[in-house]
Amino acid sequence: MPSKLFISLLLFGLWSCQSTQKKELTPITANLYVRYLSAEQSLRSEATFYEGDTSSAQKALSFPAGVAFLGSGMDANEIPGSAIRYETARQLSALPDSLRFSFQEAQQQSLTTISLHLSPIDSLQLIGQASLKEGLALKLPEPLAANESLLLLFTGPDKQTRTIVIEGPTAAAQTKVPGPAFQGFPAGTYQCYMVKKQDNQNQVGHLFINSTLEYYSRESAIVLQ
Repeated sequence: MPSKLFISLLLFGLWSCQSTQKKELTPITANLYVRYLSAEQSLRSEATFYEGDTSSAQKALSFPAGVAFLGSGMDANEIPGSAIRYETARQLSALPDSLRFSFQEAQQQSLTTISLHLSPIDSLQLIGQASLKEGLALKLPEPLAANESLLLLFTGPDKQTRTIVIEGPTAAAQTKVPGPAFQGFPAGTYQCYMVKKQDNQNQVGHLFINSTLEYYSRESAIVLQ
């Protein structure tokens, strides 16, 4: 009986110790940015880290073993008076399905991984005809989520660039830009490319994750009369 009591007390002590260790994990705020340029097949990522959550005083944080993006190390550059910014740029023929940042925390034995996802939007796909009076309808690869937006950038015959923003969520994988949105657009041929943007604020355990993802489509020609 005493031996069983000792084992029970020992197990309770180990459980209490593990629980205390979990509670003592330092809050980390991660600010992440990823941009993919479809025409250039160029992928860029940046990351900065701070000790403390978003509601408390924060201290810049770096990792002795560095930070990896998609399994490869990122360059560490000091921002004077601010933080260490980890960044990398590379050529990729397509945007990976999982955008992974990995780093080794002092309190953890295994790597901490943050995975992000952004669906690509490669080129302008019209439904029917487009006009300055009636507007245009767009086909999307999938509906825009509440944290996503779509920027349409039109460079017209007068060489000026005009922007129309479509905010998510959309109910279906298509959306309509009404005619009044084209007020002030001269008639003619436009070069148009799209930027799909996703902004996230999530908490996973002791991690507070702020991320911005951007996908720049290829350019398309469109006639507006």
